[in-house]
Amino acid sequence: MTALPPSAQRPCLRAAALHPWGLADPLLKAQATLALDLSWPVGAGENLSAPRQGPGRAAKPVLVPHTQLKAKSMATAEGRAMLVHSIAHIELNAIDLALDVVWRFAGMPEAFYPISGS
Repeated sequence: MTALPPSAQRPCLRAAALHPWGLADPLLKAQATLALDLSWPVGAGENLSAPRQGPGRAAKPVLVPHTQLKAKSMATAEGRAMLVHSIAHIELNAIDLALDVVWRFAGMPEAFYPISGS
């Protein structure tokens, strides 16, 4: 699997970050993020634009505000499952935020980029 979108003319981490950022499937997004080649130059001076409005998200299930969900006791299997599910969402958002920072902010020192090898 390549982390570089086919449309990229030359490999740089910032351009490559757009590919996993746009993926809707969480497993594919994580795999593509881990597959980024950290030996590529960051491309801090490249001006990039996202091919979409926001990060890739699955069409279903429909996202609802947390205030519409019933709280479950952590003493139940269902409550613990909801906690693990919430943590998974937090981690997915962390991946999207890291990728977003990488592609969106040009001109920063290379150490600024959270996926750079420096």
